[in-house]
Order: sequence, then C-alpha cells, then structure tokens
Amino acid sequence: MNALEARVRRIEAALKRDPRAAWGADAWGGRARPEAYERAAAALTSVLARWPRRAWPYAWRGEIRRDQGRYAEALADFERALRLGGRDAWTHALAARARFGLGRGAEALSDLERACRLEPDAAWLHSWRGEICRQLGRREEAAAAYARAAALDPKDPLVHAWWGAALRQLGRPAEALPRLERALELSPENGLARQERGKCLLALGRFDEGLAEFTRAAEDDSGRLQVFDADDPSEAQRLETLFDAALRAGGGAPARAWRGWARRLRREYRAALGDFSAAAKGAFPRWLSTLWKAEVLLRLGETRAAEHGLTAALRLRRNPFALAWRGEARVRLGRPTAAQSDLKAAGRLDPKCSQAWLWLGRAELDLGRPDRAMPALDRAVGLGRRHPDAWLWRAEARGRLGDLPGALGDADEAVRLHPDHAAGYGVRARLRLAAGDSEKAGADAQRALNLSPRDPEARLAEAALLRAAGDHAGAVRALGAALAAAPLRAEAWAWRSEARRMSGDLRGARADAVRAVALAPRFAGAWVALSEARRSSSDAAKAARLPGAGAWPLVVGAKAEAGRGAYGRALALLSAALRLEPGSAKALAWRGEVLRRAGRAREALASLDAAAAAEPGTAWVYAVRAEVKRSLGRVRDGLEDFKTAVRLNPRCEALADLGSDHAVLLAWRGRALGSVKDLDRALALDPASPWALLSRAVARGEKGDRAGQLADFQALERAAPGLLSSAAGGGMQ
Repeated sequence: MNALEARVRRIEAALKRDPRAAWGADAWGGRARPEAYERAAAALTSVLARWPRRAWPYAWRGEIRRDQGRYAEALADFERALRLGGRDAWTHALAARARFGLGRGAEALSDLERACRLEPDAAWLHSWRGEICRQLGRREEAAAAYARAAALDPKDPLVHAWWGAALRQLGRPAEALPRLERALELSPENGLARQERGKCLLALGRFDEGLAEFTRAAEDDSGRLQVFDADDPSEAQRLETLFDAALRAGGGAPARAWRGWARRLRREYRAALGDFSAAAKGAFPRWLSTLWKAEVLLRLGETRAAEHGLTAALRLRRNPFALAWRGEARVRLGRPTAAQSDLKAAGRLDPKCSQAWLWLGRAELDLGRPDRAMPALDRAVGLGRRHPDAWLWRAEARGRLGDLPGALGDADEAVRLHPDHAAGYGVRARLRLAAGDSEKAGADAQRALNLSPRDPEARLAEAALLRAAGDHAGAVRALGAALAAAPLRAEAWAWRSEARRMSGDLRGARADAVRAVALAPRFAGAWVALSEARRSSSDAAKAARLPGAGAWPLVVGAKAEAGRGAYGRALALLSAALRLEPGSAKALAWRGEVLRRAGRAREALASLDAAAAAEPGTAWVYAVRAEVKRSLGRVRDGLEDFKTAVRLNPRCEALADLGSDHAVLLAWRGRALGSVKDLDRALALDPASPWALLSRAVARGEKGDRAGQLADFQALERAAPGLLSSAAGGGMQ
C-alpha cells in the first residue's frame, strides 16, 4: 500500500465516524491555510483521478472552493458528490452554503431542511439554518432555529450569541439579554455577543453600560466592529438614534465616538469626522478615535492625510485594520509595492480581514501579476460575498489570465448584487466585447455611462467599443476621461497607447506605453504596447514571459522582426504563438503576411485562408490575400478580396500595423477615401498594381479627369488583361 492509499483509507475510516471531524482533522480539509488551498485542491483532484467514483473528495474540494469564494465551482463539486452517493447531512449542508453564496437562498434552505431530516439532533445544522434565515430577513424562523440549536448544544457560545441577536432584531431586547450573557459566560471574548449586548442595553435605556460594552467589543476586535445585520438598511439609522439618545443623556465622548461610528456606517463621512475629532478630546481610547478618523478621511478621498493618520494609529496600537486601511491608501496613491507589506501583515494578524485580502489582490493586479492576485481575491470573495470590488477585481484577474467564462460569471454576480454600480456594467461590457457579444457589450457600456459618466470603468468600456468600431480618435478621448478619474490604471495607459498608435500619433503612443510599464512592470499588456509603439521585439519578449500573456506578444514580436526583414525569426515566433494558441486568427494572418514578404506565396495563401476562416471580419487579411492571389496569377479572385477589404473597413487602419509602404493597403485606403494622393503613392511603389490603377481610374473619373481615367484604364488592361470588365461587373466603377 502506498502513502496515498494509506491516507485515503485513514480519511474514509474517519468519515464513517464523523464527516465534519474528518474534514477538520486532515490537511486536505479544514486545516488548509489560504496559501495552501490550491495544493489541497490539487491533491484531491489526484485522488479523484485514481478513484473517480468516490463522493467525499468532491465534497472536500468543493468546500475548499467555497472558502475561496468560487461558489459555482464548489456547487458543481457538491452536486457531483451527492449524485455519487454522498447523501450525508454534511454534504447537503455544504451545498446549501454554496447555493446561498450564489444568491439562491430558497434552494439553500431546502438543502438544509434535507440535512436536518437526516440528522435531526445536529445542533450545527439548526445553527446554519438560523444563519441563512437571518440573512434572508426571516427573523422569526432564525430565532426558532437558534433556539433549537441551543437546546441541542447548550454550551456553544456562538449559538447563544446568534439567538440573542435574532431576538434583539425582533425588538425583544429584554429576552435577548440572558442569551447574550450566557454566550459571554461561555466565551468572554465573543465580540458578536458583546456588541449585541451593548445594543440591547442601549435599547433598554442603560446607556453607560451599553457604551462600555461597545467600547470593550471594539478593543477586542482591533477597532473594526462588524455590523452583523448590515444588509438591513435601517440598522445603522437605529444605531445612530440610540447613540444620539445616549449623548443627550450625558454619554460624553464615548457617545459622540459611537455616533460617529454609526454615521460612518451610513456613509455620512463629514458628520462622522466631526464626531471622531470631538471624541479624541475626551475620555475615549485615543487609538480608536485616531483609527476611525483616518479611515473616514480615506473614504472622503483625502488619501495622504489618511495614510498619515493610520501611521499615527499604528504607533498607538498595531492592529490588522489599521494595516489593511493603510495598505489600501498606499495602493490608491500608486504605491502597490509599499502596500503589500501592510496588507500581508494584516492578513497574518487576522486571516478574516477581508479588506486586507481585497487590496492585496488589487496591489498584485496593479503590479501586473494576476496569477498572484487570484488567491487573495478568492479569499476576499469568500469573506465578503457582497463586496462588489472583490467580484469585479477577480473578474479582471480571470480575464487577464484568459479565463473568460469565469470572468463573465464574476462580473454577472457583481451586477446582480449591486445593480446600481456603474463599474460592474463597465467591466462586464469589456468582457462581453472580448467574448464577441458586441450588442450586449454596448448595452452594458451605455448603462454604466448613464449611472455614472465619470466612472473610469464606464469610460474604459466606452473606449473599448470605440476601438472595436475603428474610431481610434474617439477611443483616445474616452481613455483620457478614464485616466483623469483613475491616473494610476496601467491598462488604460496601454490602451491609449494603442489607440494613439492606430491614429498615427507614434510619439504619444510611446509616451503612454512608457507610463504603463512604469506603473505595472509585470503587466504584459504594457510591454506589448511599448513593443508596438517602438516596433521592438525585445519588449515583446519581456511581455511573452509574463503570466497570462498568451500568444499575442509573440505575434507582436514577429511583426517587429518582419519590419526589419528578419523573416526567419518572425516565422519562428509565429510558430511558437500557434503552438500556444492553435488556430489563432492573428497569428495565422501575420504568418501569411510574413510568408508573402518572404516570397513564399502558396504557403502565404494557405495561412491567410485559415485566418479568414477563423476570423472573417479582419479586413486587412483580404487585402493581403488579394496581393498573394495576384502574384499567383489569380487576379480576378484577388479583385473580390480587395473589394471585400474596402467594404469591411473603409478606413484602412491596417497601415498603422503593416506599414505605410504597403502598396495594396495604400490602394485600399485611396479607393475607400477617394484619395488620389494615396493612390499615386501606391503606384510609385508598384506601378503595375491593378488595385491602385483601377481605384485611381475611378477616383479620376469622379473628379472629371477623363484623360487621366483613360490612361489608367489602358495601363490596367496592360497589367491585368480582362480585369476591367470584371471590375465593371462588380461595382468598382
């Protein structure tokens, strides 16, 4: 028996005794630390590869995924476990928590009811049922479930605390107090019970005791009290009313500080700032008032003042929330590297500090490291299910890593949870555009702009749609608006670099790309933009080595090499791109162009045919294929491709990519825009170009130059006998 078999046997023996205890006793289960989650999931995947009909590895892997905030993946694992016979109460309960994480509360309750029927005397199941009922606003049912759990396990302090909280929410503070006091007898450090006892005492008019309980709870909780019923919009208002009453009753500095705390919950930051400043002069813990005042400054956008205030708070007392908020301030100030040490320290001090994981993920994204951002953002989603930025930033990370379905799923969840959040629609618009759904992308972008015209995500979505439509000047303007609101967004600088390059502003493109690289030296898109602007294969090579880069940097490097005439190196890079992404339309198209330049027309035609089949809307592929067909003697076929290119993209933006000395592209633009100057340049490069001769003849006729038109028609007949009649039949005249 090998080590894996022995371990599986030990786990299965433990599962027969108690599934929950087995989960908590093994490093593949409950002892897995956040940084070890992927290793644990991989180990369970290897177990399933060998024993695919086992239910418990699916359940265990699902619980790891749920703890990471990957609710859809978790639920798929739990459902597979249930189909394979893992019909124990534990697996049903885990499925319930995943469904609740996906916003499917009624289904979650059904799962828990099935679990309770299987184990009617399991206190933890009734407690979980109470939690879900409470969060769904079904408070009477929640109180009854907690009462049942307490009867089954009278020594569980959390059950008593939640029961008391449910009774207090029902407006029964006198009944709640004994439950909360019992919770504190069992666990004096229970922050939930102490905070809820404070609320009950205030509601009963015992203001001094209530304020003292709140202050002690804050001291125990490092200054960051949770509002356990924050989903109730009236809760903060009720708290402010209670603290107002305490202040009128002579509560002094503590009442003023706690009223500021309630106002902060209501996002009345200016009023809260006044309360915290006044409390700092009275008998209230100075570190708490300093901490809260600094956090309010952060919410008001006074980021440098907030950073100084949080540093002062940390000198008074080191705590995870001061570190997390200072890390957030430093990310907002464009110093993600400096922020990382604060955010990692906050996570070590309090692994449940969702703000630390959230901003650590943002710092890694700003540094261009989506692979490192993912574990932190998984943790943030798992801890703060309703935080829109956690879902949106994870969508961004997944998108950069090439997981478009996962990214869209996260963006959908962000929009579902916060339908009035402009950024959610903006991010989803860009992802939908990347998935090829331009109609829905346009609707999302418009909704984002309607909700908040200055939101940077709304402007980035607008720019993406304008770029896709070929309006690069419009994209430059939209990206300028986005950068005015978010000047530290590296991807916005990279995208504006591309838009400027495509509109002919190479100097501006280089400057923007340099700024993008300076902000995020490990963001592949920044190096790609710099490579395009400088036509540098070495910059593209740096991009290709970064996580989530994909095949595009290799294509960009090939373009740069082809521009120098190094066709062998260009083809090697394109072959590598096609190994990485077989069937990539961009790699196939550029392979066709490089082969054309190298004089290998038949191979070029095969590659361009494949590119046109993979992505039929790329206009320049048809223009280049027209030229290849001409070199193979298929001029009439080439004419059809040339007309297709003109129809698909009248602007002929490909000149920015393929070079201004490309005769067929100059002929294309000259025909589309009626520019005789472009057509003259095309014919100077290639005097026998049928596309340029035909297009110039049409342009001259439109301007009334009949002699010039006749001369061009005669030259066309010499260059391509019989083509003139084909052109006349196809609508080129």
